[in-house]
Amino acid sequence: MKSLRKTIRKILLESQMSREAKVIELITSWDMPSVDQALMLGETLGMFTIGEESEHPMQRSISLENMTPEFHAAFEAHPDYRRGRRTREHPDGEPYGIEAKFREKGGSMWYTSFPIRLWINIDLPDLRKY
Repeated sequence: MKSLRKTIRKILLESQMSREAKVIELITSWDMPSVDQALMLGETLGMFTIGEESEHPMQRSISLENMTPEFHAAFEAHPDYRRGRRTREHPDGEPYGIEAKFREKGGSMWYTSFPIRLWINIDLPDLRKY
């Protein structure tokens, strides 16, 4: 347990980013071990609680609830954050969030306001290729 605390402290202190920004950076790596580590770390530090979780053959979806204002602000401050806009498909405004830039590691984080949640979607590798 002591070594786990040391590791967490090292992760949080190794950069100038806030704790919340570091958790979001781990999530937006779209690498499942890093995402799992970020989710455990964020929930342990009280940044959010993990709500629903579902896994499909090609994608894993996780909802984050009860987010702190600091975590929400770090989410909006991410360089890939994109504000939604009204379109024909989304007349009330499309969701806004962070989308992966690369095809080999895909995913997205989207904010919904009813109820207030942050959805994380991670594309899983197609195991049939291997």
